[in-house]
Amino acid sequence: MKDLSSWVSITKLHCLQQDLADRQSSYEPLVNSDKALPAHEQSRSGPKSSLQIIRGNLFRALLVVVLCLVAIAEVDMLDKIVSLLGAFLGIPLAFIFPFLIHLRLVDSSTWVKMANTVCAGIGVCLALTCSAITLATWNG
Repeated sequence: MKDLSSWVSITKLHCLQQDLADRQSSYEPLVNSDKALPAHEQSRSGPKSSLQIIRGNLFRALLVVVLCLVAIAEVDMLDKIVSLLGAFLGIPLAFIFPFLIHLRLVDSSTWVKMANTVCAGIGVCLALTCSAITLATWNG
């Protein structure tokens, strides 16, 4: 019985070693220094300077302040402001950006590129239509 259990242990160890060797032999590094990176993996800009970071933060802070002032001034019409923000921000996030990102990252056939462009165009039309309807009914 002892010989059988030691044989099973040796067989399990051999299988584990073989599995590890197979995994290591099939391993390819993600980034190979002698190959060029695909366009979507290349950095478009280097490190940002302190002035660029400060300018970006100031712009975002100013945008938040302006939106807060608009919300305070139009507190009675907050539903229309939410609708307008949804048209400007929500629709592009759901109906425009995913198709443009797919168009940029995936090398597809002409039909897929055309479908992405048409869907993004429909998203632009939806955003403009919803914004126009909200602005048209603002006072009414």
